[in-house]
Order: sequence, then C-alpha cells, then structure tokens
Amino acid sequence: MQAVKSLSEFLHEVKKAKMSDSDQQFYFRGHERKSYEIQPSIFRKDSLRENEDKIIRRLLADQPGSFKDDTTTFERLVRAQHYGLPTRLLDVSLNPLVALYFAVQCENNSNAEESEDGQVICFSTPKEKIKHNDSDVVSCMANLCYLKEGEKEKIIGAAVSARKHSKFKSFSSEKSTNAILIEEFNKCTEVRRLVDFIRGEKPGFSPRIHPLDLGKAVAASPRKLHSRLISQQGAFLVFGLFSEDFAETKSFSEINTYTIDIDHQHKRSIAADLADIGIHRASLFPEIEYSAAAIKNDYE
Repeated sequence: MQAVKSLSEFLHEVKKAKMSDSDQQFYFRGHERKSYEIQPSIFRKDSLRENEDKIIRRLLADQPGSFKDDTTTFERLVRAQHYGLPTRLLDVSLNPLVALYFAVQCENNSNAEESEDGQVICFSTPKEKIKHNDSDVVSCMANLCYLKEGEKEKIIGAAVSARKHSKFKSFSSEKSTNAILIEEFNKCTEVRRLVDFIRGEKPGFSPRIHPLDLGKAVAASPRKLHSRLISQQGAFLVFGLFSEDFAETKSFSEINTYTIDIDHQHKRSIAADLADIGIHRASLFPEIEYSAAAIKNDYE
C-alpha cells in the first residue's frame, strides 16, 4: 500500500480496516518515523529493563502523594508513564486521528522526520478479550515490574519448561495434564513472590497463574484518572515477560496489527487539516503549560 497523502486518504484506510473486522476493538498509535520499533519504553534499553524494579520503586518513594488515588499497580504504571517514566505499557488511542497527529509531527528533529514517512499502527483485538483495571491478568503482568531481573528470568525458565511439556497449542484438550503443570509452575519461588505483590491489591487472589498470561500483550482500558487520558481517548497495551525464548507466546496475545504509512512530504499539510478540526497540541495536552505555550505561539 502506498503512503497516504491526505486526511481523507487516511480515513479511507482506517475504514477499510474496520470493515474487515467488525467484531474487533481497534486501537491506534502514531510514530513520526515508520522505522520506530513498537515496544514499551522499559524494553528499549537493557539498562532500563534490567532495573525496572528500581525505577518504579524510586518514583513511588520520591512522589508518594502523586499516587494516592491509585488502587492497583496498573494504575501506578499508567500515572508513571504519564510523567515520562519508562514502563511495560504502550500508549494507544481509541481515536485514529489522535494517532495520526503524532505520526505527522516534525518537532524533535525536523530534517530526519520530514525525510522519512510517518506511520500509524492499527491494533485490533476481539472485544471480549479487552481487559479492565481490575483484571487478574493485568494485575499479573503489571506486578512483574516489582521483580528483579533475575527473578523474571527464572519465571521465564519455568514458563518455557511448562510450555514444552504441556504443548500449550492444544491446551484445551489436555486440561488434566496442564492443570498439574500449572500447579507446578505456581510452586516456583519467584512466581510465589509475584503472587505476594498481586495480593497487595487483591488479598483473595488465588495462586493459579497461567504461564502464557505472563508472556503476552493485552489491551487494557484504564480508569480515566487524568485529563490527558480523556482528551487523547487513551488506552494501553500491557506487556508481560520479555524473552526471545518465550517469543512463541506472542501468538496467544490475540492482538493483530495493520500499518498505514504517512507520506513525509505531506506531514505538514495533514497536521494543518487536523488542527482545523480540533486535533492539535493544546486539545490533546490539556495541562496548563501546553495551553500557555499554544496561546504564546498564537501571538508570536
């Protein structure tokens, strides 16, 4: 497919994607450069991934008052991501025009961004698979952030071993065998430690974690606890364990992708068209500092 050159062409492509999957929920994410790698910020550098537990603990210790309204680790990660902390969450939007806005920006490095096509990634997942703030699966994946890197590696080893023995691709036909293997997996010391963190927000949580629930990505709808989530119609993809050995479990995430490239020569004209219909920096970033900057720009 050729890169789109106008707002109308983009909307046509989005409509085509939605018509082909009427039972799916769609989420969108835009990048200024199509070469941008789709992964949560905590996975983009080894130094960040290896110190995930220290990073989140330090922010929670330094700014406890900022998280007083959050009832789950998922909500704490959402707020931490809002303030720029690397997490295992990936921002997406229910509104394709919001994603398009980010795909046509040329603010950080205008020469590079204007010479490379932008891209909007359309993520789709069955509507019944969408998770919410109180989801057990989301709690399992979010609370991985408190484990040390070595602990997560041991969980990966136990999960890979369970997968090899239980032939998860035919999981539903081997319930008795898999039940025993899941029970063994949950006896792992590091899995029990994860359960302790989960019980901090869900005291009655039963230690029956399915290994595959820790090795996939799921779409999650958060409580709208800050204005930017509302204005950007935000949601998140929550990522579990990261490992090349565990990569096969991606097939169980049930999140499909479809990309729409944005012609680099038409980024500015598309951005102008979006502004004409109310999709601009001040509307998507409602905090006072962004409003002040937008007003300043109008009079400079």
